[in-house]
Amino acid sequence: MAKKGKFKPPHSDKPKTLKKGNKVIALFLGTKHTCTVVEVIDKNVYKLESTTGTILARAQWGQHLIEYTPWHIIKKLN
Repeated sequence: MAKKGKFKPPHSDKPKTLKKGNKVIALFLGTKHTCTVVEVIDKNVYKLESTTGTILARAQWGQHLIEYTPWHIIKKLN
């Protein structure tokens, strides 16, 4: 049986502090989505809304992840 390796955070730009209304690019199930920050939940945790209306709860910068999640922030646009 193969050993499960240590989780390696995905690549993202250098994490920046985001505010409500900031535009970001988030990777959701392998597809890039332009999103708006609708809520700052914690210092590094955000609720995002994509242009299609999908809510991405508890999104973080890729470098801040400590376990797998289906979405993360990769770039700040504004």
